[in-house]
Amino acid sequence: MQLLRVACLAAIVTASACGGESPAADESSSSSTGAPEPIPCAEDMPCPDPDGQVCLVGQCHDGIAPVLEIVTPAQYESASWTPGGETTDLSVTIRVKGFQIVDPAIDPTNVRAAGNVVLELDGVEVATITEGDAGDGVTVPIPAAAIAGGHRLAAQLHLSDGTPYDHPEATVRRFFWFADGQPRVGIVNPWSGDTFTTGEQSVEVTVAVVDFQLVPASAEQSPGATGVVHTFNDADFPTCGEDPTCAAEYNDVIAPESTKPTALGAVLLPLAPVDTTTTLTAHLAHSDHEPYCGEGAAACPAIFDEIELPRVAPDVGE
Repeated sequence: MQLLRVACLAAIVTASACGGESPAADESSSSSTGAPEPIPCAEDMPCPDPDGQVCLVGQCHDGIAPVLEIVTPAQYESASWTPGGETTDLSVTIRVKGFQIVDPAIDPTNVRAAGNVVLELDGVEVATITEGDAGDGVTVPIPAAAIAGGHRLAAQLHLSDGTPYDHPEATVRRFFWFADGQPRVGIVNPWSGDTFTTGEQSVEVTVAVVDFQLVPASAEQSPGATGVVHTFNDADFPTCGEDPTCAAEYNDVIAPESTKPTALGAVLLPLAPVDTTTTLTAHLAHSDHEPYCGEGAAACPAIFDEIELPRVAPDVGE
């Protein structure tokens, strides 16, 4: 294995091998190999050959920008899981076009179009993929909290020194379910941790449900596990959802024009101080806006999802 890794590193610096094309060498490698000095680039300083080069993390690269894909789990998939314990194994498969996965220990020069793939689950970094054929795809098991409901998986390409690639195709997000047969709701977009400026503003929010159907709002209550989504800002959940007075003080309603498992709606984020966080909550309700309590439930536990949205000062000139 060590000989293979050394051979792959040599291929990265000198020629195409090990299942991918050779990325351009950077400044530290050029001094030892005689390769051309790297060409710096930026948004306002494009590469000399825009048809044959792309700008990757501040350097021109001869070739395409790597394209990352999460093959599994698929968007909105009900993934396989084992309830009852603290964690369960989630099988994740990634694939990258135009990229070589390299162990940082054998890539000290941070060549472009090479590096590793970092996986983050529910806001926590859980794995770094440092070997495997990116083009064929790599499958890894990662630990996930064995909690029913929606979960958020993100994958991002990194240079070997940990610097993330910054082009759009270098980051992928997936929202999936650990389904338990009970109605669940999840906020798909924005992503927990996405930043917004401090001013009051309208934000497009996408919600999804499982074992539930979103329907148009109505003066009459639709039968069965159907209804709409109410949104709240900085409300105390689940307590608020279980208090009829508080639950009635929702900010916005997200409901489709027809029966669907997802819906998009405009939500008003409030004015907020700099460096604070707004908690956005989605709560299931019947089509007539009464809180949804589950079929035949004696009590009315809140069925909700919430995300944290950091608020930052606007850029100068906004």
